[in-house]
Amino acid sequence: MANEKIIMMMLSFGVSINELADQLMLSEEEMVDKLNAEMDFVESFEAMLARLMDTQEFTRELAARKGISEQTAYRYINTVMDTIRQILAEGEEVRIGSFGKFTVVTDLEGNKTAMLCSGKSLRQALTAGEGRA
Repeated sequence: MANEKIIMMMLSFGVSINELADQLMLSEEEMVDKLNAEMDFVESFEAMLARLMDTQEFTRELAARKGISEQTAYRYINTVMDTIRQILAEGEEVRIGSFGKFTVVTDLEGNKTAMLCSGKSLRQALTAGEGRA
């Protein structure tokens, strides 16, 4: 994923695909394949963002899928989120199987934020369109 971020950044600065391919020691065809894969991921992510759920909707969805009360689902969600928040605040990362890894990143201004680096199963689900209506 780091290569893809570098590729997108360099292209945004006007570096040509040929120059970029030379710097990364890739053929132009490999470079185009990488860019296409990155664009597919971005499109999948944008589609997911178009269907953002708020906490109440997420709580209802979890309760319905697991056959539990909304109150119990809400407590589960809050427990998970609080645990992730606390661990990140301690400077640790949180890896959840092949779903992904939550980590803290610092921007150029020194502000910290949490980031989810998607794991293999999440990327595959997004690519396959899993869960789409």
